[in-house]
Amino acid sequence: MPYAPHVRAALRKVIRAFNLLAVSLDLPLLKHNAGEPDVKKLRRQLLLKLHQDKTNAAAGSPTTAAWNSFQNAWDTYKEECKGPTQANGNDAAGNAAGNAAGNPAPGAPSFRMNGKAFLFTWNGDFEGIGPAGLLAAIVALMGRLMQFFGMKRWSATAERSTRSSDKGRLHGHGFAEWDERIDWETTNAVVIHGSRPNVATTWEPKTVKAKKKARGPAFRSSADAGHFYVFMEKVGSCGSQTNYTPFVDYTVVPARLDGWWSQGKLDDTMYEYYAAMCGVGFRNRKFDVDTRRASLAKKAMEEESVRISESLAAMRGKPREYAVVEAWKAQYKELKPRYDFLVIRGASKVGKTTFCRSIFSNPCITRVGDATEPNLRRFERGVHDCIVLDQIHESVFIRYALRDESMIVLFF
Repeated sequence: MPYAPHVRAALRKVIRAFNLLAVSLDLPLLKHNAGEPDVKKLRRQLLLKLHQDKTNAAAGSPTTAAWNSFQNAWDTYKEECKGPTQANGNDAAGNAAGNAAGNPAPGAPSFRMNGKAFLFTWNGDFEGIGPAGLLAAIVALMGRLMQFFGMKRWSATAERSTRSSDKGRLHGHGFAEWDERIDWETTNAVVIHGSRPNVATTWEPKTVKAKKKARGPAFRSSADAGHFYVFMEKVGSCGSQTNYTPFVDYTVVPARLDGWWSQGKLDDTMYEYYAAMCGVGFRNRKFDVDTRRASLAKKAMEEESVRISESLAAMRGKPREYAVVEAWKAQYKELKPRYDFLVIRGASKVGKTTFCRSIFSNPCITRVGDATEPNLRRFERGVHDCIVLDQIHESVFIRYALRDESMIVLFF
């Protein structure tokens, strides 16, 4: 039978309240578009089940609180069938829901899901079913929420943790969105393999210029961010699915990518890909990615060079001592108008440069080669304790000799 819009809205609240109670009592669930005859039929089964199970009828139990919510919704629906409004002009269904929320049953649980969009996080022992099994279970749950609870849009993912003490721990996320506000006092309908989820509402991070609370115009942006956060390929992602496709059904705010990248949730490749999909500001973001990659590569090369140098130093024995070298070094302990050169001659790869490094703490080594004059711009007084002219050409050596420069020659 056709229902007036306000009557259909009240009936949907009855169906949602019944399904929350039916999950706890292992009863069949009502479809979101069920009619009054279907509700009456299962309501009789519900009453029989509650009568048989006396323990669940204890005052203050979760089942009693859920029954009270269902009964309030049912009474409101019957009132809507009689007349559209109350004397004060407010919607009867809205008043009844507000009264039930504002005056919970004594001993009722303090947990409450009141809103249109929620992020679920399941942390349990899912290794037995693996990432594919966990993702399939979350997708199946989203299907049930659509069929029996009127949920419209969802995103799901299975991930392995990269930061927790239990590294590699398998967990799942699901983002569910309704067109109408729901008010639940239990998570019985969203349990997966015995694991109850952590539930978070939508949010607005401070990095985005919008209201901090996800209300009014900010809700749509915040809900889209929740969908994309779950769906995007983060570090540790094992797969994701959605019925609300990013860049097709909604746009992604590029500024949000910056926060997730800086937090390490997105790697360079996926950050660059999603930034390209956004389009706006891509050139600057690609420059940041390229700069970061170059900097990290340089740092890694420097660290590798240090490790290699330390390994080689450990392989070398104590350097040989030459009396002529010690005498040459001793000349610098007193002031002289001129000092002798120390020239080390020998075949290639016999250890000449290595020996020079061993007799000083921080030498400034510059390669001369075929240059007519050595480049000493790198030398810093107070930092380097000597200058080593490496791979000096024979002609330069002869030129210094013709100048009658004093030199000490050590042959290797």
